[in-house]
Amino acid sequence: MNPTTCDPVILTTVVYKLRPSKAQLRLLEEPLETRRWRSNQALAARKTAWQERRESRSCADQCRWLTTLTPDHPTLATVHSHVL
Repeated sequence: MNPTTCDPVILTTVVYKLRPSKAQLRLLEEPLETRRWRSNQALAARKTAWQERRESRSCADQCRWLTTLTPDHPTLATVHSHVL
C-alpha cells in the first residue's frame, strides 16, 4: 500500500440504550438530589439574609457556609465536589 494515497475513513456510530436496575438508578439519582438540596439550601440562606437583614451574600461567603453543612449531611460527603 502506498502511504501517499488517501484512504477514505469510514466512521461508525454505536448507540447503547442504558437500562439501569432500580439500585443503579438510585445511585445515578443521588448526586442530582444532593445537588438540588444544596442549591435550595443556598437559595434559602440568601433569601433569608436579604429579607431579615438586607444583606447580600457573596459567593465566597456562601461557599464557606456550605462547607459547614457536610458533617451534618453525610450524603454531601459521598458526592464529588465537581458535581456540587
